[in-house]
Amino acid sequence: MATPSEQIVEAAVIHELFGGPDCAVALLGDFCLDAYWEIDLTRSEVSLETGLKTQPVLRQCYSLGGAGNVLANLCALQAGQVSCLGAVGADLFGDYLVKLVRNCNRDAPNLIWQIPDGVYQTPVYCKPMLDGRELPRFDLGVDNEIPEAIQEEIFRSFCEICKCVKVLAINQQLKRGLHQPYLRQRLAQYLAGHPEVTAIYDGRDYLDAYPSAVLKLNAREASRLAFAREDAPALDAGDALHQHSRQTVIITDGANGCYVFETNRTTHIPALLCADPIDIVGAGDSFLAGLAVGYAVSRDWVKAAQLGTCCSAVTIRKIGQTGTATYKEITALLRENTK
Repeated sequence: MATPSEQIVEAAVIHELFGGPDCAVALLGDFCLDAYWEIDLTRSEVSLETGLKTQPVLRQCYSLGGAGNVLANLCALQAGQVSCLGAVGADLFGDYLVKLVRNCNRDAPNLIWQIPDGVYQTPVYCKPMLDGRELPRFDLGVDNEIPEAIQEEIFRSFCEICKCVKVLAINQQLKRGLHQPYLRQRLAQYLAGHPEVTAIYDGRDYLDAYPSAVLKLNAREASRLAFAREDAPALDAGDALHQHSRQTVIITDGANGCYVFETNRTTHIPALLCADPIDIVGAGDSFLAGLAVGYAVSRDWVKAAQLGTCCSAVTIRKIGQTGTATYKEITALLRENTK
């Protein structure tokens, strides 16, 4: 294994990478809602029906999560057109999620299936917050099914979208979400036969589902996929995965930055300095969005990973939210890191 070369984030490169009218990206994934419920126990009372103390929610906030957060980040990066594909339930959360997607991405195809018949609940991460601290989460939509006929409809729409883009970001957030066995098989076959579409896959459970895709993983996921354990060094795991797949592999490694494994070279991009407190929720989504936009503009994985690094460095500073990174915020962060 060769020693990786080091490439610090360059402001001049980043300024070249922001999207524009010609930056077309497609996004397929598990669209979710993040629900933040701010609890105020000073307003608690005892329920007459149960005798239990209530947990009064003073404020509630709902935002796009999962693939929805990737979409929000793509739009914040001024990607010219983002075509997105996903599924939600035919329920009130699904209605609101579709509304948020439309508000975020007004001028592009938003193909979000609302699955009928109660077999699919909209995935919602319900996060009670007490004194700025997150309590145990309530997760909705953890055991979903999509009828095979609808999976085929989704796949056909996917094929149409891919005729108009060169870069595809794939998000897999849920074990039982959009990526059902039939659809995974169809997508993998399509990507294998269409090398003109560069797919970037960020998955949690089905890490080897799309062999033709560029893998974007964190260090723990890379270790699990390469060696069936979670503690191998990122360099070892990335090298093994690249040798096996012959595809580009990109591994994020927290405060150690990220690594880009390509044919004949491995590149380390150090993390940008960020003072505590930080919140890593959504950082991977931000990185994926930056990677997709950066590659769509430059066709260079190291440059693209630099933009991904900047995006995640901005969003980890946003406490209690799955945030996005804008050109202005990234520019300010780069200015801080050059002082």
